[in-house]
Order: sequence, then structure tokens, then C-alpha cells
Amino acid sequence: MGPAALVASIIFMLLAGCNLLSKQITQAAVAVRQPSARDLIGSYGLADKWHRLRVSGSSSLINRTVAQMQLLERFGTVIVGFEKHLHGRRQFLPAVPERQFESEDTIFAVGSDDEAHELTVAHDLVVLPRMDERQRHEALQEVGVAEIMLAPESKLIGQTLRKFEFTSRYDLNVLGIRHRGARLTSKLEDQTLDFGDTLLLAGGWGEIRRLRDEPEDFVVLTLPAEFSELMPARHRASIALVILIAMVAVMALELVANAAAVVLAALAMIATRCVNLDSVYRIINWKTVVLVAGTLPLATALSKTGATRMMAHGLTALLGPLGPLVMLSAVFLVTALVGLFISNSATAVLIAPVAIDAARALRVSPHAFAITVSIAAAPRL
Repeated sequence: MGPAALVASIIFMLLAGCNLLSKQITQAAVAVRQPSARDLIGSYGLADKWHRLRVSGSSSLINRTVAQMQLLERFGTVIVGFEKHLHGRRQFLPAVPERQFESEDTIFAVGSDDEAHELTVAHDLVVLPRMDERQRHEALQEVGVAEIMLAPESKLIGQTLRKFEFTSRYDLNVLGIRHRGARLTSKLEDQTLDFGDTLLLAGGWGEIRRLRDEPEDFVVLTLPAEFSELMPARHRASIALVILIAMVAVMALELVANAAAVVLAALAMIATRCVNLDSVYRIINWKTVVLVAGTLPLATALSKTGATRMMAHGLTALLGPLGPLVMLSAVFLVTALVGLFISNSATAVLIAPVAIDAARALRVSPHAFAITVSIAAAPRL
């Protein structure tokens, strides 16, 4: 049945299914599509002002920090990020003030062609071509952009970025400002800020996230589509894969109970920092946990008092003579009907023991009845 259903489903999707909703979905996706980082940068007129430069072995930038060189004041260019090669692995890093330039580093600078040329000549840099799509996606895992607006009570109102020391305080670089409808991309450090001004920022995603913790000063207006594609622990993917394979092997060899194997794998994920406890607590649906925890004692009470066996025998006496397929259909309908009124998780916990006892009374496989309950409860799980 499985292969036949799979083949039939594939043929249906190829011939008819793919055309049922595709146009509506495409139109809706276009209507609500988040702007990409490139779109956000382009809205401030900076799409053609990005430059990729390599630090040569004779550059005067080597062993100096971003703050020490003051490239924005001297050349008008903003250093946004670094591409470093550590232990043979490429790594993208935001350009925080204390970051040091090293030989063969690649830096990402924002400025006009003339400003970038002056910087290149003054510090013996090498102009590199723009990144391809794969490199850009990798870089945007570490360095991002966002658009924020100053709140009515913001401490920045009436001040300049230089006086407020915005870059050193937040480890973020301002690439552009919209002030009273005007788009500014130069001499930003001395621009007096006002309520309603929007700022285009570049820096590490962690620093951008922290701006959300200061709603009295900032309103995060726009985060690019790449923000939803972040993989916080992408460098530990191989470790997570090894843990998964080990868990499956332990379960297949029956070295420990399946529940114990899963718990050990989860603890290993936390110990190796593939996932952190805060993330685990955030994604757990605590309402479901409490509901199931409350339903399990009820199911146990029904089993110990004989109510489960009584219901199973009644179901068997009523529908048993009609055959197991009719019984399966009845189990499915009862499960789906009960699931309309209570949580489907609780429904599965309550109905599964009855279905299994009914299967044993009919002397048929209880697995089929358990799977039927799972399928009937699945739509709202």
C-alpha cells in the first residue's frame, strides 16, 4: 500500500496538484515578501557603494584596530565586516571597533568609488571582485543590516552620532539616514538626529537583536529576509549529525531504551552547544505538556479501574462481527470526533488504550489500531 500510495501521489502532484494553488501562492508570496539585505541597502542608494578589498602583506593597516585607523573620518568609508581565514576555514566577522586588521584579510567597505580608491592607495589594498551568491549567503549569516527608527523619547534626539558615540556603544555602523524625507549617506557622524529619523545599520546579528531590548530609544522597522534564514549554530552541524547517527545506532542495537537514547542525545546536543537551553525552553509548548501530564493519570485510572477494557469489549461486541476494517473505521471516526472537542494530544492518550485492547480482543495486530488513532489525531497535533 505504501509504495502504491506514494506513486499515485507523485503522479497526481505532477499532473494536477501543482497547478491548484500555485498562482495564488505565488501572488501572495510576492505581496508579503520581506525585502532582502540587498533591497534594504538599495533603498538608501548604497547598492553600488560596496567594495571588497584585501589587506596585502605590506599594508599599514596590519595589527591596527578599526578604531585606531579612523577610516571613516579620514576617507569617508565605513568598514562593515571582515573575511578572515582561521585554521584553514573562512570566517566572516562584523567590523567592531576593537577588530584588528591582519595580512590577507578581506574587508568590506562602504563608500564612493573615489573614497574607496583613496583608501586602497593609502594603505596598499587590493581590489577584489564582488562575492557570488553562495559567499554572500555565508557572509549574511554573521553580518547583517537593519533599519531602525528613533522613538519619541530616544536619547539620540538632538544629538549627533559622534557625540553619542553610537558605534563604540552598540558595535554597529550607520550606513545611511533618512532625515525628514531626505536620504543621507555622507557626513553622517555630524548629522543632528530628530524623532522619526530612520537609520540603516550594519553589524553582527546579535548586536542588532539587542536593539529590541531598548524600545524607549529604538523601533526596529525592517529586518531583511536573511534574518529568518539564520543558522545560529551552523558550524556545529557536523557534531549534530554525529549525535543523530549515534542515537539511531543505539536505538537500532537496543543498547538502552529508546526514551533514554533520545534523552542522552538531547543532553549531548546541549553539552556540545548545538542548541542552548534558552532556545529549548522557548520552543516548548508548555500548555501541551501540562495537558498531556494531566491526561496521563486519567488514562491510567481508566485502565486500572477496568473502564478501558469495558469500553473495548463493548466496541468489540457491537462492531466485531462486521470485521476489523469496520472496527478501524469506527476507531478513526471516534478519535476524530473526540478531537473536535478536546486537544488531539489528549484524545490520542485516551483513545489509544481502548483501540489497542479492542485489537487484542479481535486477535488482530494492535499496531494498525494505534497508527489509526495517530492518523485521526494528527490534523491538530
